[in-house]
Order: sequence, then structure tokens, then C-alpha cells
Amino acid sequence: MKRVLSLCMTVLVTGCAFSPVDKPVAAKHVSQDKLWQVKSKDTVAVLDATKVALESAGYETASTTPELGELKTKPKQLPIPEHCDCGTWNSGVVQGSAQSVLVATFKTQPNDEGALKISHGCATTFMGRNLYGAVTTQETYVCASRGQTESDVSQRIEAIFKARGIALK
Repeated sequence: MKRVLSLCMTVLVTGCAFSPVDKPVAAKHVSQDKLWQVKSKDTVAVLDATKVALESAGYETASTTPELGELKTKPKQLPIPEHCDCGTWNSGVVQGSAQSVLVATFKTQPNDEGALKISHGCATTFMGRNLYGAVTTQETYVCASRGQTESDVSQRIEAIFKARGIALK
């Protein structure tokens, strides 16, 4: 009986230690994209204003390609689960930090306007540990945004664009 009980405890402990992360369904959260109509066709001015707004939110620019109308940020650490839902593991909410990246895309349109889209993504590398502290599960995966980053960036973009006289719809 003692041996059976010991075997059952071993299976329970190792079964939980090697279980996968229950990843979030991104669709249950807010959209990770924000879109504005901009009353300007000046790609350089729009990307410059966007860069200032993203830097004011604590992001560093990784690259700007005016010919493609694109700006990408370097990854910024954000707390889990406050900003990013990275799921659960063994019924507990995944904690720690996620890497957040923003991509701004500006496309001119036939009229005197353009469309600015900001996309937000966050991802994490999760390491699950057993009772002895040994890593038993390690996964890198995309998390779902909780909308705080998009809201903060939206407010900053609207304020910077207004200050620079770039009209948004």
C-alpha cells in the first residue's frame, strides 16, 4: 500500500510539473491593432510624430523605413498579467514579464489622407519549475494584450499629433 501511495504521489507531482501552459485566446481580449485616418500624406512627418509618441511611452525605436511607411520598436518589458495575459500553468496565472513590441504602419490613400495603424504584440518565455526548483517546462509563445498599452499609446499619439497640427479622424 505504501508503494502504491508513493507511486501515486510521484505521478501527481511529475504530472503537474511537466504539464503545458494553458495559453490565452487572443480573441477574448481587446484588438491589438489601433487604426486612425490621418489628414496628411506626409509619411516622414507622420512617422516622426509617431516615433515621439512611442518614445514618450518608454519604447525605443528599432527601425524606421519611410519608403515602406513603417516604424518598429525594440522590445520593452511589461508586467504579466497586468499588461499581457500569458495564460495559466497548473491552475496558476503565469507571472513575470513579457516582451512588448509596437509596429506602426502608415499608408497614403488616393485622397489627401493616410491610414496609421499601430499593432501591439507581447510574448514571453515561461519556465515552469517543480517542487525542487528544477525547470521542467520551458515555452516561448505569444500572449494576449489586455489593452492598457494600446490605450496609453493611443492617448500619446493623439496628443502629439494635435500638438504638431496633424489632424486625426
